[in-house]
Amino acid sequence: MATPKKTAPNPSPLAKLVDEMGDLELELAPFKLKTARLEALRKSLRESFRKEIPSGSFEVHGARFLALVGPCGAQRLVNVAALFKLVGPKRFLAMAAVSLRALAEHATPEIELAVVETSDTGPRTVNVLAKAA
Repeated sequence: MATPKKTAPNPSPLAKLVDEMGDLELELAPFKLKTARLEALRKSLRESFRKEIPSGSFEVHGARFLALVGPCGAQRLVNVAALFKLVGPKRFLAMAAVSLRALAEHATPEIELAVVETSDTGPRTVNVLAKAA
């Protein structure tokens, strides 16, 4: 009896995207820990200048490298109290968003349990696996 011939699955329209992602993940895998460490070092350096004048630029000299720390980037913030006064409570509630961090800092655990809802609206996980040859 002849064994059935294996056929390759129909290629997905996303095949090129998946293969490129896989190639990049393989190429960058050795650098994951180093990339995380680099970001931690950048954060630490920025934090060292937290109390300096926001518009200032600074140089930090190492034995082999020079780091240029630039001025703080512009950040737009909403004056929540002024907004509430200008638009009123009904329109304010339609616009308001409360972060989980702010809720944890300013509410009791009982209030958190009563108001936090979970739904499947977050990002999907994507894992790219090498196929057997």
